[in-house]
Amino acid sequence: MAITRQQRVPKVKIPAANIYLDDLEEIINILKPEGEDQPPRLEFSVNDMLCDSIDDLQKLGGRTSRFKMNVTWKKGYGYDEIEFSRIGRVEVWVSGSGQRRTWVRHQLADIFKRRVRSFGKAPWLVMAVTFVAYLLVFEGVMYFVHKIAGREGPLHWVIVVLSGGLAGYFVFPRVYESCIRSVVILQRYSEEKGGWFKRHHDQITLAVVTSLISGVIGAAIALFVQKILR
Repeated sequence: MAITRQQRVPKVKIPAANIYLDDLEEIINILKPEGEDQPPRLEFSVNDMLCDSIDDLQKLGGRTSRFKMNVTWKKGYGYDEIEFSRIGRVEVWVSGSGQRRTWVRHQLADIFKRRVRSFGKAPWLVMAVTFVAYLLVFEGVMYFVHKIAGREGPLHWVIVVLSGGLAGYFVFPRVYESCIRSVVILQRYSEEKGGWFKRHHDQITLAVVTSLISGVIGAAIALFVQKILR
């Protein structure tokens, strides 16, 4: 029995994206091994539902971040698997040679880049905006607390610790997960309801939120400077 070194596959970053049924069909064609002349056996897992065709996915409809696709080929290979996780990025398991695995990952990355979500482009910017929004809300709450109970006493510190704990446990992890999470939309890209505005709601939301936060920060700075100059 010989001992050989396992061939390493270069890491390929797959960004967070909204993937449609058209993209799934393209991915299946990319996974098709050379010389394969038979259609693959498909198995899709959507949340707690199982189905075996793109048409079944279209009948389910909606969107999900809990999605798994198994593609089993008749010749030469075992099966390929792609899994979307609610708490992280897309995981890809490709059978065959290291060269095939590398090529497939690059092709998948190109598809995902084409459908990349706005929040996925700049997750740390979204986190920074969220943190600034948290500080503004916190300062507003503490202003009224100081008016009612003063700057000393147990209530002051209870609110400080409680607000920080809630934000650190619930708000910030979920915002970050939403930035790096890919979503499968169970319909074709051309058929998505709502047209241009629906397809670009992430970009519009990010632009509106950033504009509002920037305006609030600018107003707060202006008031602070004006108070100092007085």
